[in-house]
Amino acid sequence: MNQIFVISTRIARAMNVPYNINGVITKESDKAVYVKGNGIIPKDGRCARCGRKLTHPGSKLLGIGPECLGSWVTRDVILETLTEDQVKTIRDEVEAVKVDQWIPKSIIKNFAEIDFSKKVVEDGKTVVKEVFKKVSLVRSAKDDMNYLKIEFSFDRETLQNVKTLPIRKYSPENKAWYAPANTKILDMLKGFGFDILFSIN
Repeated sequence: MNQIFVISTRIARAMNVPYNINGVITKESDKAVYVKGNGIIPKDGRCARCGRKLTHPGSKLLGIGPECLGSWVTRDVILETLTEDQVKTIRDEVEAVKVDQWIPKSIIKNFAEIDFSKKVVEDGKTVVKEVFKKVSLVRSAKDDMNYLKIEFSFDRETLQNVKTLPIRKYSPENKAWYAPANTKILDMLKGFGFDILFSIN
């Protein structure tokens, strides 16, 4: 299943990969995912390679700045005289840049939106993990307070529901959301179909 990965622009430049990637996860470790895919042109007017805001009209059409263009496209480009066919050809070349490597989870800026429940294995088959939605009660050593630990197999509807909680925070390290342990939030989670893994007094 293809997904969009948005990674740190600074690290993307160092790795010489696009900072917006359309790809699939083929392997996963505790700290990284192996992604196979290709670059895509960002829709926010930024350079596909370095993430800087584009200002030249020609660069905006291409989706990549003139300096970065030389890293991925083997041709001289005069931005002021680009034809529609040239723009399409160059954009296709930029989006053909391959990504086939491990990417640290810590640099994936949209980590909370990535579906880790499905991976495409080497033979092209999709492996589906267990589907679950659960809430447990944990105590923080930092402030000695109780919190709700919210875990679920990824789906966009559940993610959007969790984001409606008045107070919540995502932990990439634990792959879980945390929220204050109060009745209002607990009732909302029950309404979203979560299993409550502790007794309520």
